[in-house]
Amino acid sequence: MARLDKAEVTYKEALKAARPTTFARNNLAYLYADKGEKLGEALSPDRQGPGCGSRQPDVQGHKGWILYKQGKLDAALPLITEAAKAQPGDPDVQKHLVEVQRALKVKTKK
Repeated sequence: MARLDKAEVTYKEALKAARPTTFARNNLAYLYADKGEKLGEALSPDRQGPGCGSRQPDVQGHKGWILYKQGKLDAALPLITEAAKAQPGDPDVQKHLVEVQRALKVKTKK
């Protein structure tokens, strides 16, 4: 089993627990976004339920990245911008911010 597939299975198992963790919800959603799969499921209410830490910068950044992958650039930008401000040392978040900004510039030039 590939490493990412194994991670997906592990996160899904963690979500079956009585009190799923923010870590499992957030990382499974990000895994889907990174793979470009199950993007609707990644943003589903059960991924954003009670205790999901939805205001945490990494959760906001992941939500923004999922929205970006769905082509919802205007919705993605503020989430990723806030995550990037809160996590200036995270190269992935900074890279995602640049990608969304570039995509919006391309979108507005057409």
